Amino acid sequence: MGKALGYDFGEVQIKKGGCYPMFSGNIEEEQHALRRGLLDVLLGKRLIPVGVFEYKFPPIPFPPFEHEEASTADEPPMK
Repeated sequence: MGKALGYDFGEVQIKKGGCYPMFSGNIEEEQHALRRGLLDVLLGKRLIPVGVFEYKFPPIPFPPFEHEEASTADEPPMK
């Protein structure tokens, strides 16, 4: 393939890694960055940022229980 495209690569040079597709290099770099980041977290060198928020859900209207009177059905449930 190299000769057809005008390159001077020999079969041995390609097998030894002389031709390394850029996509494969990107994968290697990403995997290394992930491993390094995980090790940093495990070793206590880095923290994982965590956001805490509160979302208040609207009250859910519950039907009255059979033993309750119908007049208490409009009142919000007790906490």
